[in-house]
Amino acid sequence: MPRLLSPLIRLRDVWRLLLPSILSFLFISHAQSAAIGLPASTIQIGLGTNINLMRVNDTQGNTNQDFSAQPASFFITDWFVGGTRYLGELYVSKYVFNADSSNLGEQVEDKGARFSVQMNVKHNKYLSPWYGAGIDLSHARYSRRHRVDEDGYLSAQYEDISQFGMNLLINAMESWTITKELDIGAKLEYRLPLTQTVNGFAASVLMIFRPDL
Repeated sequence: MPRLLSPLIRLRDVWRLLLPSILSFLFISHAQSAAIGLPASTIQIGLGTNINLMRVNDTQGNTNQDFSAQPASFFITDWFVGGTRYLGELYVSKYVFNADSSNLGEQVEDKGARFSVQMNVKHNKYLSPWYGAGIDLSHARYSRRHRVDEDGYLSAQYEDISQFGMNLLINAMESWTITKELDIGAKLEYRLPLTQTVNGFAASVLMIFRPDL
């Protein structure tokens, strides 16, 4: 089990502490926005398709990078504090990393939640992206972990493991209005591993809705 900051603090404990707090914040944000004079219906929700270039920093060694499409993630965003906004995401992903003589092979089933705080920067009248940073908390199952020799024959096998992981997020997001209720967005993100995780670059295409709340 990975340890974080102190041998007494486990990622399982971090997950159990932060996830309920994040979800609670998402549900009460409208009341807070209205109290400070922001519009009460600024929340946006959406679905995203991700194109990923990922790898795993496994305890038995690194994997190759896997280029894959992940079908869907659920997004939610609204005002935060001081002119910033939050971006929350729930996701489920699957990856297959092929082994070679230098890299581990394995399959990964990954699910979790991401939370970022973003600030808008207006470069010109056509480009006004949101830049952000945040944290990714996940639980992953790593299976079929193995190595092969230079001739491609199996040389080692390792047990399946399931564990919590954490990434630091750095992202940029832009959106374009299609209708009164619908935006199309794009997000670029780098996921920097803090423990054993699926990590790397991701590009997302988002359909963002503004519900009438």
